[in-house]
Order: sequence, then C-alpha cells, then structure tokens
Amino acid sequence: MTKQEKQRLSAVLRVTEYLFLENLALKLVLEHREVANWQKLLDHLLADKEILAGARLWMHSWGGLSAPKKPH
Repeated sequence: MTKQEKQRLSAVLRVTEYLFLENLALKLVLEHREVANWQKLLDHLLADKEILAGARLWMHSWGGLSAPKKPH
C-alpha cells in the first residue's frame, strides 16, 4: 500500500469514527429528550437530496477523499 493510499484509508477511518460518534450522541439526546417520532424525522432528513449532497461535499473536503470518476 502506498503512502497516499494509507493516508486516504486513515482519512476514511477518521471520518467514519467521527460520524459514528456524532450519530450516537444525536440518538442519545433524542431518546433522553423523549422526542416523539424521531425516527420519522431522520427518514425525512435522509430523503432530502440537498442535505445528502452537502454531507458528501463535507466528507470529500474533510477527509481528502477523491470524488468518483465519471465514465466518458
């Protein structure tokens, strides 16, 4: 594995760990505050294309991940 591949893998692992901890914290807060129907709210957010696009851009810029190449 090259140095660049190791750096990319390390970035992916850091982003994954960060997102996991962030999601865990959010779930704990929602359950602690007894937010009704929080799962429906999550489904609504996941269905929002703009939010998902923003998350992809954030991961791309934060983790140094390369964007998938489009076939010509």
